[in-house]
Amino acid sequence: MCYLCLKDDIFVERRLSDAQLLRERAAHIKSMIREAEENKERMCYVGDAAVELLKKEQYEIAKKL
Repeated sequence: MCYLCLKDDIFVERRLSDAQLLRERAAHIKSMIREAEENKERMCYVGDAAVELLKKEQYEIAKKL
């Protein structure tokens, strides 16, 4: 198996708490928003709507943490 297959291997149990999972998701959202803002001139209206949804999700995660 390659690295990407092993990274999300379903046979390896990940023991992460809910807070750790939320932090990982928040970091992932932050990187997606940053990438989208860097490439804003190439995004369509669907991309703009997706960024707004990501920002709302980021806000909800911040409230939970």
